[in-house]
Amino acid sequence: MHGGDGKAIRASADRRRLRPRRRDTSRIVVTGLVAALCLTLVSGPAGARTTSATGPGPAASAGEQREAARWDLAAGNAKDLSGNGHDGEAGSGVEFTGTGARFDGSDDGEISVGYDAGYQPESIEAGERWRLELDGVVPTAVGPDYRAIVSGRSDGRGWAVYMTTKGTLAFWMAKDTGGWAQVSSDVKAVEGRSYDIEAEWNGKSLSIAVSGAATGKGRALMQGSYQPMGDDQPLRFANGGDTGTEMFFAGTIRAASVSVGPPPPANDPPAEQVCVPRGNAKVAPIDRNLFTGTEPTDEKSRQLRDIAFNATRHSVATWYPERYGDDKGRYLDFGGDGEYELRAPAMAAMGSAVPLATGTFDAEKAGLSEREATNRVTKLVSSLAYRHRANTEGGWGDPGDHWQTPLWSFYAAFAGWLLWDELSPAEQTCVQNMVEYEADKAPAPAYYRDRSGTIISGGNTQAEEDSSWSTILGLAAAMMPDHKHWQDWQRRNVDLMIAAYARPTDTDSDQVLNGRKLSDLLDGSNIENNGTVVNHGFLHPIYMLAFSESVNAALTSSLAGTPTPEAAVHNIDVVYDALVDREFTTPTYREPGGTIYRPGSADIYYPEGNDWGTKFPLYFGQADVIADVLGQDNLAGTKAPTWEKLHNTEAAAMQERHPDGHTYADDEESNYALKEQRITHLAGMMYLTRWLDRRQAICMTSRPYTTAESDPVLGELEAPEAAASALSTRATALEESGDLTGKQADRIRAAAAELERRTDEVRSARTGGDDQRLSRAVEASLATVSTLDKWLTGQRESGALRAGVARELLAETASATTGLSTLHRCSVAPVSASLELPDNVAVAGKTLRASAVVHNTSEVPLHDVAVTLEAPAGWKVEPTREDGAKALAPGKKAVVEFTITVPEGETVSWGQAIEGRATYSTRGDGVVVLPIDAPLAPTARE
Repeated sequence: MHGGDGKAIRASADRRRLRPRRRDTSRIVVTGLVAALCLTLVSGPAGARTTSATGPGPAASAGEQREAARWDLAAGNAKDLSGNGHDGEAGSGVEFTGTGARFDGSDDGEISVGYDAGYQPESIEAGERWRLELDGVVPTAVGPDYRAIVSGRSDGRGWAVYMTTKGTLAFWMAKDTGGWAQVSSDVKAVEGRSYDIEAEWNGKSLSIAVSGAATGKGRALMQGSYQPMGDDQPLRFANGGDTGTEMFFAGTIRAASVSVGPPPPANDPPAEQVCVPRGNAKVAPIDRNLFTGTEPTDEKSRQLRDIAFNATRHSVATWYPERYGDDKGRYLDFGGDGEYELRAPAMAAMGSAVPLATGTFDAEKAGLSEREATNRVTKLVSSLAYRHRANTEGGWGDPGDHWQTPLWSFYAAFAGWLLWDELSPAEQTCVQNMVEYEADKAPAPAYYRDRSGTIISGGNTQAEEDSSWSTILGLAAAMMPDHKHWQDWQRRNVDLMIAAYARPTDTDSDQVLNGRKLSDLLDGSNIENNGTVVNHGFLHPIYMLAFSESVNAALTSSLAGTPTPEAAVHNIDVVYDALVDREFTTPTYREPGGTIYRPGSADIYYPEGNDWGTKFPLYFGQADVIADVLGQDNLAGTKAPTWEKLHNTEAAAMQERHPDGHTYADDEESNYALKEQRITHLAGMMYLTRWLDRRQAICMTSRPYTTAESDPVLGELEAPEAAASALSTRATALEESGDLTGKQADRIRAAAAELERRTDEVRSARTGGDDQRLSRAVEASLATVSTLDKWLTGQRESGALRAGVARELLAETASATTGLSTLHRCSVAPVSASLELPDNVAVAGKTLRASAVVHNTSEVPLHDVAVTLEAPAGWKVEPTREDGAKALAPGKKAVVEFTITVPEGETVSWGQAIEGRATYSTRGDGVVVLPIDAPLAPTARE
């Protein structure tokens, strides 16, 4: 999403504010575009910069800064020593001393300099920078209000160097769209300490750098253009506001100067000198076979291909030259380290890499060669990675500075991985270092509510944060399977994905996802039980869609040829059902009420409003693609393909309005400053999802990641190998306790030994690269477990085995079956199974309808296809129709329909579900089990 804490950027932020917003930041600095002082300042205290004070210096030569104004306030006056006549007039509250001008912090305590465009930021020409230097700034008071050290403001326009309410030194410039561009030095001024401040503007970015008693810097791109002050107000030292009647500075300023001219040339050393490998791990390349063959030809995929191409065309052929066309450096200068500066190029790169990787980029339509488009995308990627602090000291990165940096790193690195061979070895190292750094620093799960239900995050879900942080962990594990932190990355990735869309009922749930029992893992929740999400202080449908970041795990895992952790789709079906079916009634919610998705329309209803704009069809279209491909529309009354067509057709129509392929017409449709790059990212990911789905590359796993085995086949042996060991150990213990006879224990130990031998055969076949032998070994392992399972069940039913003992042993066979079934489904014969429950509201006395669907997407026939469902005790489950069951040819579906009757007087709670399993075999000697389930809602959707 745009920013879960409300800090993301809108195109016209602070439009209503005519004075600085009061922020409680701890550090702020204006960093310049690099360059030594073009002029030195008159003599002062020991250590100060010195030069002659006899008059203006020599005229600047070509390529040098030209002096616009210079004031040596320690000389006892405010005369302009540049010779340009910009002399200042001191008020009665100013005293000149040997250390500079002392300002008393009153309305009369200012020096004013008559307006002249020649020393203002607007005086620069293309390729130049405006530079303000303040020397020897010593505050005698900090806070409680803003204090302007120097300003050029009128009618909400112009610029200022401030101390914030907490004393942080910052540089602000007005935007032509309204509001202020702000950059902080991260230096918090202290009374009596001396600071030198440099503020710069280069026509695109503003910066501040502070030295002296403390050092710090910051830089940010201007969103829009600078709005100069009018000619009705002077430049003011120690006074601020539009009319010079507020924000008074108390303290001393020794000297000041303004210069204009070209910045020094970029001097970035090559990546070979900067990007040093952090370890010995190698990046595993994407299997290029995924991108061979014909592109998907179904209508949904073709529509997404065109949307993705149009967005990419705009990003690489229009936006890139507009933003970076005059940047001739080895690596791009992004102009800052915030969301506007870094997320935009990262999203543009990620989305644009998809048409290039899949071969669907149309150079003729784009008016740009595929080679040049690739060069631009890889320049974005390599520059982002190069300037990350993993490679460049003082660079961007680390979620401690901005919570989104793991996500930006993911976007950039994912694009780089797609185009890996287009990067130089040194640039590949830059990307790898960035991924390792961010993955190692990815935070632990955050929550909206704690376990008691108390809101702890100020009206903002942490679903976006958790799902965003998970992306870099999933990518790191996919890219570097032999890394020493691989297992840690996978486990933390699972934790974040579970927490991202955790419901309050999950905190007490016995459900296990990828080895994590929810009640043990979760310290809180991030969504409501009914699937809605609160962000920015209200129910926000846009942030219901943040699960798209968690689902990036399906893309990264699939590109690596590994199964996706099932945690990636935790509760997505509940959220999607809330989008499609949940009714919002007036007057509790806004007119006209109803469902978020509007039947037969691409329109979206926002029950409590939307602060981002009015048109986001592709955002919701991505949710539809995810729900369809990953089977998360099982609770929805109207299925995802219907909505996808509506939403994506509207998105395509929005692009058709513009010859260059961009989407939005104005800020009313979307006020997000990075809206077009966001569309590029979304469209690329949506098309890639369809692309991988058509190649049957996406497969889910329940693997608990209890070992560091990163091979996708051998990793799935975790559960059956652990089960074999546990069965043997438990058989001996139960025999010693008298719970098993010697004959029973021998039977179990023999089966465990057989299972161990069979899994060894699987391991050997995988290591030897023998796919046919692998298939036979997996099915033989399944047959071994199935035989034991049936025997244990028979012993229990005959009374030869106590129920508790049988339950314990059958839990091990179930675990083994799950791992082997996943291995079979993902590596031998891809098959999917789902349980659809269109009306999941469970009311006493009511009968629900359920449909179990088994889809044979493999190339071999399935035999003995069966589906069983389980419901809470006392509920009645009856099959009503079987369509295509028992035997299932390749490409066919089997549908089994059920009715489920809730008993009279039954109380249903959140967290209850209908569960079951689909079973089948491919050779008749091993049963594959696919679990299916659908959560229930206890009452009408309220």
